[in-house]
Amino acid sequence: MVSIGDLLLSLWLTGALFLISLVVFGVCFAAFRFIANTTLAQNERARALAQRGAGAGLPLAATGIIAGFLTGASREAAVDALVPAVLTLAGGVVVYLIGRGRIRGPVVGFVLMMFSLNVMLGVGLGSKAREKHEELSESLVALKAEANRELGIQQYRKSLNLPPLAAKEAAKQDEP
Repeated sequence: MVSIGDLLLSLWLTGALFLISLVVFGVCFAAFRFIANTTLAQNERARALAQRGAGAGLPLAATGIIAGFLTGASREAAVDALVPAVLTLAGGVVVYLIGRGRIRGPVVGFVLMMFSLNVMLGVGLGSKAREKHEELSESLVALKAEANRELGIQQYRKSLNLPPLAAKEAAKQDEP
């Protein structure tokens, strides 16, 4: 059963990932807007390009960090599935955005950069979280908790006049 603490932890993690993605997006968007304002003669055009980049880049940035975190935190060989999916998504986005004609090359480049940066950041965060979880599960505190749990089970079995688990397993091995 899922406890309130589990839900709060999940909400905190999701919020933290989204906040990190938002910070990366903000820094890159500021750089994109600065470059667009300095290289383009028409400020209205630069402002329109920046707005289109923001509209398309932020959802993909959030998707990228979540996909990256889940890939990094997974113990399975998820990279084999993620790389083709990322390349397919990136290609699809490029074809769609250029096909619409309203969004130009710099915006497409910005959107793909946002997605790629956030996938890479998410993979790093996810793998660190997995390593930390594995360290904690193998720590002395976890081993003591497991030993205390086993002691409690043995004491409970003894109070019910049941044989200890070790004796029960040894008896099974002696039978043909």
